[in-house]
Amino acid sequence: MVSGAEASAAVIDIRQASEFAAGHVAAARNVELGGLAERLAELPAGPLIVMCGHSERAMSAASILERAGRTNVAVLNGGAADWAREAGRSLETGP
Repeated sequence: MVSGAEASAAVIDIRQASEFAAGHVAAARNVELGGLAERLAELPAGPLIVMCGHSERAMSAASILERAGRTNVAVLNGGAADWAREAGRSLETGP
């Protein structure tokens, strides 16, 4: 899970829009993995936490971000449901 300096990081959920709408971390920004390279300028400055459903796609996204020069990129271990369970919080639904 996320702690320390990562707690203030922006969360980038790289799942497809329909997956994101079904349940996502509050305040997460949805940028689908397939469009990430074209949308790098839209991402906030500072540390990022990248997430997907189970961490596999998030690892690819982190690689794209690091190749683009981003530093301080972390991958959430697990997915939105794992985060909610660990944080004791509910997921948000909708776009």
